Amino acid sequence: MSSESKFMATMGGFLFGAAAGAVAMFLLAPRSGKENRKMIQDRVEELSDYIEDERSLIEDKVEEIFGEVNALTTSLFNDARKLWNDQVRTFEKSMDKIDKNKYLEMVDNVMEKLQSSKKYNNNDLTKVKRYLSSEWRKFSQMMD
Repeated sequence: MSSESKFMATMGGFLFGAAAGAVAMFLLAPRSGKENRKMIQDRVEELSDYIEDERSLIEDKVEEIFGEVNALTTSLFNDARKLWNDQVRTFEKSMDKIDKNKYLEMVDNVMEKLQSSKKYNNNDLTKVKRYLSSEWRKFSQMMD
């Protein structure tokens, strides 16, 4: 399955879940049909805006890192972001303070996992590592 079809499948699942929630809310809400339809229309517009904003932010970040947006660079960015979020959650659960050395260890852990997948070329992996490493200052400010 290509990265584009994985992305589309994920977005499809997300949209299906949102639609199922909206239907349940519609059927269980103590409002008139007109109020429900307006509420659903508003939610669909919000969700549409959110998805478009998120897609745009991802494309901007991928272009910043790699200089171009294509299926492979988008897949690498999304894989790195998922692995990065997993690393951060692991450290948050341990309640350890994340200093610069631990931060760089987290970067190395993410990079090892990405390299072991053998899906990406070393040039792109180097760009991801450089990007993650350069984000230390923002990360430390966010964690304070």
